[in-house]
Amino acid sequence: MAILKKYLYVTLVQLSQTAGCTRFHLVEARLARWLLMIRDRAESNKFRITQEFLAYMLDVRRVGITRAATALHQRQLINYHRENIIILDPGGLEASPRSCYQIDKQIYERVMRSFIKKVV
Repeated sequence: MAILKKYLYVTLVQLSQTAGCTRFHLVEARLARWLLMIRDRAESNKFRITQEFLAYMLDVRRVGITRAATALHQRQLINYHRENIIILDPGGLEASPRSCYQIDKQIYERVMRSFIKKVV
């Protein structure tokens, strides 16, 4: 039960972080955060995801995703073609201006550390 409470706490903190990120940050930073979160969950730098889905999740028009992905591609942080995305430089994405990813990662690791050590 304690682990469930910890996970719920982390989820609520990340949800509030997402709300702030959505309100105050540009699409490029929000996209960088989402791509890093997907990478963590997929445990791979390569995955398939549509721009339509990303637009829905980030609450922007699809053209906003296209522009943000193009900017990340031009900075050689990602490569994408249709639904295929490859993260070329995870550190560069994390360092993207206004990326909230590091905050999400830190809270997860801090709160869940004891459980992660037991499982691994």
